[in-house]
Amino acid sequence: MHTKLCLGCGQKFYTIRNRKKFCTMKCYKDNYNKALKEGRLNLPEVICSKCGEKTKLDFVPKKSKDLWNNWKCPHCGYKDEERKE
Repeated sequence: MHTKLCLGCGQKFYTIRNRKKFCTMKCYKDNYNKALKEGRLNLPEVICSKCGEKTKLDFVPKKSKDLWNNWKCPHCGYKDEERKE
């Protein structure tokens, strides 16, 4: 067992895995949402298959599938129909 301090609330907790950083899923989600609002999250970059320009997304594609499926390149306006998941 490892004794750790939660990065979200600062509480002491016990864990089997040494890599765990949050005591509960609530602390993890609160920390994630706070980082997203403050812009500290590393959001992905997309390279347009038509014009080749890089664009940094302002959302996480896995969590916002509707935004990802409707995303158009801001440089050329191309919407890749094969990209849909």
